[in-house]
Amino acid sequence: MKIITTVALVLAFLSWCEAGNEVIQYAKVRDVQSLSGVVADSSGAPIAGAIVCEMSGGWKTQLGCTETDAQGRWSLKPIGKAKTYEIRFAKGGFHQVWMRLRLRPSAKPFTIEMPVAS
Repeated sequence: MKIITTVALVLAFLSWCEAGNEVIQYAKVRDVQSLSGVVADSSGAPIAGAIVCEMSGGWKTQLGCTETDAQGRWSLKPIGKAKTYEIRFAKGGFHQVWMRLRLRPSAKPFTIEMPVAS
């Protein structure tokens, strides 16, 4: 009984910590030069410490992750030979952003804006 109560409390705490955070999923595929770019807030300031993960089809499994540096920069080495990748951006205090990126050599440098969670 004590274990069940502890598990219930942990789950309630985790739910409370995520309250106000939403997932913003873009339907449109974005063209990028490479699996790299900058994560910024709505004012354009870089976000350090954001977690950027390549996800499997259907957003089920993390295939590889990295963390943004002090300038908000990130880079992932593509797994496999796909041309389109599902990428998840997450950081406490911000809404998660999920988007599909397509590799195109002629694309412009990529910056993603993460909205602050309310």
